[in-house]
Formats: sequence, structure tokens, C-alpha cells
Amino acid sequence: MSDLATKLTGLTVCVTRPAPDAEVLAESIREMQGQAVIMPVMAIVAVADARERIENIFRTDPDIIIFISRNAVRHCIPLLSSTAKQYLKKIKVAAIGASTEKILQEQGVLVSIRPDTQSYTTESLLQSPDLQCIKGLRIIIIRGRGGRASLAEKLQQRGADVMYCELYQRILPENFNQSKFSILHQSDHIMLCSSSEIMHNILELAGAKYGAIVKKTPLLVVSPRIHKEAIRLGFQSDILVSENASNQAVLRCLTQWYAVKEN
Repeated sequence: MSDLATKLTGLTVCVTRPAPDAEVLAESIREMQGQAVIMPVMAIVAVADARERIENIFRTDPDIIIFISRNAVRHCIPLLSSTAKQYLKKIKVAAIGASTEKILQEQGVLVSIRPDTQSYTTESLLQSPDLQCIKGLRIIIIRGRGGRASLAEKLQQRGADVMYCELYQRILPENFNQSKFSILHQSDHIMLCSSSEIMHNILELAGAKYGAIVKKTPLLVVSPRIHKEAIRLGFQSDILVSENASNQAVLRCLTQWYAVKEN
């Protein structure tokens, strides 16, 4: 990344992703001479009966398993029995994002279904040829509690038997230091929002004290859907949309915007 080493000089980037993903992106920002402020506005915690839930889904003999996110992988693969790991090698596995696929590969799981485009969204995954003729197939979606229903609904419309396996939940972080928002009063800054839920959490944690300055802060979001939600919530400054949620796409979007802003 040496050719981009000075492209974020003078910019403060608020990284709101949950750990450990926040630190990885923050380090890349620092390598580009930007200031990264890690302020996770969401915590990820496992559900109490995760192992039992996993055992139950493999008893249903699924044909396809879809991992929604990196957290889905982190809360599933380490709990698999040796029998389940072998079964996973015999069926089709899908991952929405490139980073999700990467973690699966590191765990020895082959991904055969992925988005056909670089957008890494539910909508692009649904365009995959392997998810067109699925009548009668049993599909398991590994995800957190309270996720979007659109993927399951579309698969059911195509005739699949769809079940959720919800292994974690997203909650507000404990002991969040609200004063972190005070950095938004300083110099050039931007906040990263990789989900609508993160955006809602930012506003809740900012409260009346920092809510106004938050809504006047530039945002970088990772999909047109989140862009629409940002407008609905009343964000008033620049709202950038990266090609997808990967670190590479986020950094590319940041550098392009900041280069124009500085000129």
C-alpha cells in the first residue's frame, strides 16, 4: 500500500465496526497516514445455546449452507463436531462477502456459491446460478439474531425449504465513552457505517449532546440501501457509497473522496 501512503494525511476516520474487524481496517488507514479512531458502536455476543443449534441444523441434512458474515463463521466453525466438518465438505457452501469466504477457506471450508458481482450483497448472491433451481432443497442460513428477511423470502419463493441458525446477537457496547464523539468537532473527519444497525446505534449513543454534529458528519456506507437509510435518518453531509464492504473497497472510496475534497 506504499503508493497510497500519503493519501489520507490530515483525515480522521471513525471506525465503528465491531472488534476485531475494526482494528484491521484502522491499521490500513494509519498506514496511509490517516488518523483512525476505533469506536465500535456494536458488540457481538454468542447465544447461549449455539452448540445445540448447530447440532440441530446438521440433523436436518441441509443441501446448502449460507454464511451471512464473518461473525457467522466465527460463531459456527469452531463449534462443529468432526462429523459436521466432514458433512460440510460434501454440500454446497455459500458466502456473501469475500472476507467471509476467506475466513471459511482458512478453516478448510470450500465455498462454491458466491455473488456474481463485486457488490457482495444479498441481492447479488441471489443471482448465483446455484440458487436459481432450488425447489425442494433444504437451505440453512447462518446468521445473527434479527437479520434481514429478504434472502430467506426469495429462496422460499423459489421453492426451497429455508431455516435460520442464529448463533450470535448484536448489542450496544457496554461502557461506551460518549466523549469519543467530541473528535467530530475537530478538522477533517468521516464516519464509517457498514450496516443500518450501526448507523442507528451511532445516533442512539450520540444522544442529544452529540446528535446534531453526528448528522453533519460525512459518512461512508457500503451499499445503496444503507445510503437511503442515512438520508431517511437525516444525515446532512456527504454520504459516500463504497463498491462493497471489503476493506479494499472502503479505502479506495475514502482516498478518491479525500483527493477531490483536498483539491
